[in-house]
Amino acid sequence: MKDAMAASKKPSKPKTPPKSGASKAKQPELDAALFDALQEMLSEGRLGDLFDEPDTPQELIEEIAALEADESRGLFEDLVDALSDMRIEANSGNRQARQEVRELLSWLEQRIEQPDLGGSKLVMVAQAFGAANLALGPSLQAAITRQLQEGSDGEDVGGRSLETLLEDLADEMDGDPLEHFDALSHIAHYLSEEAKWEIAAKLASNQDPRLREMTLGFLLTADDRTAGVICDALVASTEQNPPESRLVSRLALVRALVLPDRAQRIDSVLAALRPHVVPSPPERAVKLTTVLASVPDGAGATTIAASAKGRPSQTITLLIKTGLGIVEISDLEGITGQRLKMLFAQSDIRAHPASQSHVATRLAAAVAENWEGGTPVPPLLVRFMELLELSTLPANDFEPEVLFDEILSGVLLDVSSLENQRTALQKLQDEGTLVETWFEANDEIDALLSKIRSRDKRLEALLTSYLPTRRWFWIRQCAWTAGILREQKGRDGKLAVWVAVLGKQLCSTRPLAESPLMQAVAEGTIKAFMLQ
Repeated sequence: MKDAMAASKKPSKPKTPPKSGASKAKQPELDAALFDALQEMLSEGRLGDLFDEPDTPQELIEEIAALEADESRGLFEDLVDALSDMRIEANSGNRQARQEVRELLSWLEQRIEQPDLGGSKLVMVAQAFGAANLALGPSLQAAITRQLQEGSDGEDVGGRSLETLLEDLADEMDGDPLEHFDALSHIAHYLSEEAKWEIAAKLASNQDPRLREMTLGFLLTADDRTAGVICDALVASTEQNPPESRLVSRLALVRALVLPDRAQRIDSVLAALRPHVVPSPPERAVKLTTVLASVPDGAGATTIAASAKGRPSQTITLLIKTGLGIVEISDLEGITGQRLKMLFAQSDIRAHPASQSHVATRLAAAVAENWEGGTPVPPLLVRFMELLELSTLPANDFEPEVLFDEILSGVLLDVSSLENQRTALQKLQDEGTLVETWFEANDEIDALLSKIRSRDKRLEALLTSYLPTRRWFWIRQCAWTAGILREQKGRDGKLAVWVAVLGKQLCSTRPLAESPLMQAVAEGTIKAFMLQ
């Protein structure tokens, strides 16, 4: 969830307050034990360990290189956490963090040339970047691919044959196959095309139904050639390995998430598989209890979460960014709907109950952005759709101005009035968290504003040079905000009208300098720039 949910994958148990008598009796013992531990650390010169800064990604990668391959696996989660923290800071508008990402990638491109970071260690580093959703960039990807191919001639992966890799995947799989797809995709992404096709074919024709189901991830994320290999292998192995019903139903969901040409190919696969379907093992029953959607922040990030009651409870959260699509999805097993609401509140994320219709419309637009921008559609989206009982997605024909007109229909308000525009903005600003993060922060902004000293000139540059290129982004920002607010009752529902007023004005051709909302965005952008 906007990255804050990552800490919730291992929820802590609620603490039960001890009885006052027991607390008083044990406190001296705890104080004495703590004192003894601190004294021991001091005598051994280790007291500074309490105040050490966390290891940087570079330091962790150096540790991985220095250890034996088996020992280095213990640092994988630490590296993922460090890379995730770096990504979060960079995406939040932190200029220094963005520079640190560039320096890390430049350093790593040189570091992987040394032999002590090859084979399975290099694969693990690549996997960590994938798990942290931190892009390596084309040049580094090419360098890693070259290193792996030179070390294995494309015949194995980090020192393991493809057969061994698949066996290990099957042995380690203890849940939904789609949850394990990332581990494979992070490796496959850095292999030669031929090795990737071989993995895909072996998966799709494997006797283990879980491995066959894992191929659905490739249909969402891979190129047309790899997807074609999977389709052919699924059909060719049908009689030898009859498809289970869950594989077929999920394949139908995947069809709703791909482009028309691939959807047509999947139709032919479904036609070939359906006559041979065998029942899947029964699954535990779950009941959907909570669906929440946040209003977008200044970066266009929206979190949608669904929670279902069962044994254990299931919660899936996904992060959508306007212009990019779905960029992150997490399965938080054991998190209840009530706990989910608490996590939103603790993260200062303004979230509201969302209808199936709103979520489906938002997903359709996001998936289209995934394909347009080349961001892979996360396979776990299939599970999210199952949880919401969505058999397909609507056509991606969402029109922000149509939504604004629907909300403003019957409202006796002159949308073009500057006074009403200012009133609308004030109403939203009075809500605090609703629009307080609505500003821009990126390298382009830094380059533009660093050349200008005057505040007025900076405002002019933003409103006449930069923000006009972002008009469509802010129109959609208003539309998604109004869309979720209109479903609410009371005060929140009324706020949808004021958001629509601001959004409708942006749909016109009037200069952005006449928009109170864009003036506020420009002022917030300058303030954020000055605070860095």
